[in-house]
Amino acid sequence: MRAAFDRGVLRIAPASSYDDPSLNPAQVDRRGRTETYVEVQTSLLADEHLAYLWLLFSAEALDVKGAVTELLDASKRFAGDLAVQLRDRIYKEVVPRLARAIRAISIAVLTASLRLSV
Repeated sequence: MRAAFDRGVLRIAPASSYDDPSLNPAQVDRRGRTETYVEVQTSLLADEHLAYLWLLFSAEALDVKGAVTELLDASKRFAGDLAVQLRDRIYKEVVPRLARAIRAISIAVLTASLRLSV
């Protein structure tokens, strides 16, 4: 199964141990496989959240049109939206503050320089 996963034949490879079952997507984007996985620590999972195990690890969830595919697609959209929001915030809030700070420091340095030269 690992060889098929490495060749990309399998989309998702389940791996499990007693306490922490995990899913590893076969195709990853810019991140490595170690950054692109889902792991559940069952010892930390509350009883009312046990349905998440079925949502992630059932045969239906691992189907091409299953919940895992939906989660991965939603994750990509969320990450894209987050990147846009971060870029907007940087240009609207960070860059103007940085420019004002650089201007203030430049004025202070020039003023001190003029005082020393007089």
